Amino acid sequence: MQPEPTAERFWARTKTSEQIHEGSPCLEWTGRLDQGYGRLDRGTLAHRMAYLLTNGPDSIPAGMELDHLCRNRACVNPAHLEPVTHRENVMRGTSVSARNAARTHCPQGHPYTEENTYRTPTEGNRKCRTCRLEESRRRREREKAARAARPKETGRVPRRTAEQRRLALSEALGLGTGAPWDAIFERVAELRRLAGEQPAHSEAPSDRSAIERAFAERLAAELTGCCTECDACIEIAQHLAGKEQRVAADDEESHRG
Repeated sequence: MQPEPTAERFWARTKTSEQIHEGSPCLEWTGRLDQGYGRLDRGTLAHRMAYLLTNGPDSIPAGMELDHLCRNRACVNPAHLEPVTHRENVMRGTSVSARNAARTHCPQGHPYTEENTYRTPTEGNRKCRTCRLEESRRRREREKAARAARPKETGRVPRRTAEQRRLALSEALGLGTGAPWDAIFERVAELRRLAGEQPAHSEAPSDRSAIERAFAERLAAELTGCCTECDACIEIAQHLAGKEQRVAADDEESHRG
């Protein structure tokens, strides 16, 4: 590898430019350029070498980089260079990040104040809180409209809790308000037993039997509940099955006697 050039050899590869910054002209690198920046044979940035040759080997603090105050990337004039952090260097430029950082208002005109600014957790980008809230409101309205536009489902029994069904059945059976489940199941079993005693071939069933049979069918639908999965419906079905088994056992024992 070739050694770094001496100061004399280095400055011999520069030329004075017509571009002026704060009264002094730019010194442009005449050697290899990479994205507009001068490069030495070993890849060192030319403007960095110029600053070190002029101000000493420790003149650039660790973690700092040189910013071209003249905005001429090929310039190696030490007077046009300033050590800054990488973020400061980016913010001073003309990149998309720099332009966004320079904005004081969002595209909708809301100010980027501390109270109205949200920063994303991963990238730290600025977001307008007012716009975020408005977008959330519009999204909820779209979802609500989409739900309203869906076809209504038919043939489903409205979901009711076990307590709601208990109160409704208690009133329907004439047991008053809030009869316990045991009383309800005993009354249902009685109605079903009475309805079953009516001969199937009877052409003129009694009014009581007809009412009880229709009532039993209605109660069967009520006691089925809303589904076969929720805890309330499973509990009702288990209670009803247990009561019916006990009634059947009592009937069989009475017949034997």
